[in-house]
Amino acid sequence: MSSNAQPRLWRVSPARFEVEVFDLALAGDDDKDFGFGYLAWGPGEGTLQAVSSPMGEAWRLDLATATAVKFAPSVR
Repeated sequence: MSSNAQPRLWRVSPARFEVEVFDLALAGDDDKDFGFGYLAWGPGEGTLQAVSSPMGEAWRLDLATATAVKFAPSVR
C-alpha cells in the first residue's frame, strides 16, 4: 500500500498478516509533501516504480535501502 500524502509504503504479509513500514528517503523534492499514487514492480528484486501524487513524476523505489530516486521512464 502507498500513501498519496507521504513517501511511505506498507507491505502486508499474506501468510501472517504482519505489516512492514517503509519510510522512504527522497533523492530530490524532499522540500515537498507528496506520496505515491501508482506502484508497479521495478526491474530488480525489491524495487518498485512509482508515480508521485500530485506531480506525476516517475520514481524508482528501492525497498532494501528505503530510498526513492526520480527517473525519466523510457518510451518504447
